Amino acid sequence: YQRRVRGKVYTLIRMENTTTDQEKWKPFVREDVGWTAFELTKTFFGTLFLLPLRLFACFMLIIWYFLIVKLGCYGFTDIANKPIPTWRRHLCIRCGQPMARVLMFIMGFYTVDQTGNNHLYDDKGFTNVIVMNHVSWLDIFMMQALSHDLPGFVAKRDVTKIPLIGFLSMAWGCLYVDNRVTRTTVDDVNLKNLNSNSPVQTNSLTHLISLRATESDKPPIVCFPEGTTTNGKYLIEFRTGAFVGGHPVKPVAIRYPSKRFSPSWESIKATVHIFRLLTQFRNHCSIAWLPVYYPSEEEKKDPKLYAKNVRKLIADTLNVPIVEANFSDKMAYHIAISLKHEKGSETNIKIKTQ
Repeated sequence: YQRRVRGKVYTLIRMENTTTDQEKWKPFVREDVGWTAFELTKTFFGTLFLLPLRLFACFMLIIWYFLIVKLGCYGFTDIANKPIPTWRRHLCIRCGQPMARVLMFIMGFYTVDQTGNNHLYDDKGFTNVIVMNHVSWLDIFMMQALSHDLPGFVAKRDVTKIPLIGFLSMAWGCLYVDNRVTRTTVDDVNLKNLNSNSPVQTNSLTHLISLRATESDKPPIVCFPEGTTTNGKYLIEFRTGAFVGGHPVKPVAIRYPSKRFSPSWESIKATVHIFRLLTQFRNHCSIAWLPVYYPSEEEKKDPKLYAKNVRKLIADTLNVPIVEANFSDKMAYHIAISLKHEKGSETNIKIKTQ
């Protein structure tokens, strides 16, 4: 049994019952309430009254913002490689942040509970890298709406080809990674270079993040060290890409409290997720802005230790357990779900990639 995801082939190599596999799959399990009479009734009225209005409002807002940024960047030809000049950047920020907040309001996030300070600097210094747990695609808009500065994100290079979003991502100052380069390869190569005192590859995502950490003239960058989304009830392995340079980071902990439908983008089709999200009468989100984290000398020399300590800090803030799982375990769970639907039985599996 094989499945191709992000250019990689995941191959079923074992089927057996193991407690370890079950534990590693917990961060990817949805726990939504089933289709009760109340849920069906609520969704029915949400589809009639909320869904069309919210879809129209979201579409018009994105178009409006795109036109404003397009006008502000008129005549600036190298938006993908050079920082946007000051007044153009201010235009993106002054318009982008309130529009992102309005977008979240339209989607049912009428209020967002926040604790801590969202500033990227303190008495000790400055950071331009935000690291946070990854629960949903909504994380991006939450950060843009509520961060001290309008941040960019780490994204696949193919994002630049998406109409509207591609241009906006370049205006936001996103960093792009080649789809053909896996996260594991980037981590392994740069850790090997670090341990051998060799320079980090200049074309790697790790190098680009390290540069952005010290570039105050460019927008901050948000990194999701988990490398994938979870259900928000666990934290999984942190990749080391944001920590190899040994620069300070701004940890952020985000959660989406829910009783019936979770906004987490986990183990659900995109169309179903958007439909269920937009037919909820109200959605909830809480964000904890933690103090800027300055690594010790030991952490600077050991990015894995640095990543583990920041992960523990975020996990303690969220009061959630840590599970040593990764993207491959997520794919194993998804394949298990597919096999269960096809074969009508529970299946635990281990996979390899090609």
